Amino acid sequence: MSTKQPTKAGMHRTNMYFTGPQMDTLAAMSASTGLSIAELVRRAVDEYLAAAGKRKGAKK
Repeated sequence: MSTKQPTKAGMHRTNMYFTGPQMDTLAAMSASTGLSIAELVRRAVDEYLAAAGKRKGAKK
């Protein structure tokens, strides 16, 4: 768990590495939806954690 202070809106900053095809797909999705890559990744993580039943405060 990060020991750094959260940024605005209570978010924590992190670095991630993606393969070329992953990045290409994320960039295309970002362009078509108008959402940032960061927002797409946050939404994907939320879906993954909810499906795994691990998300704190997840809506049921």
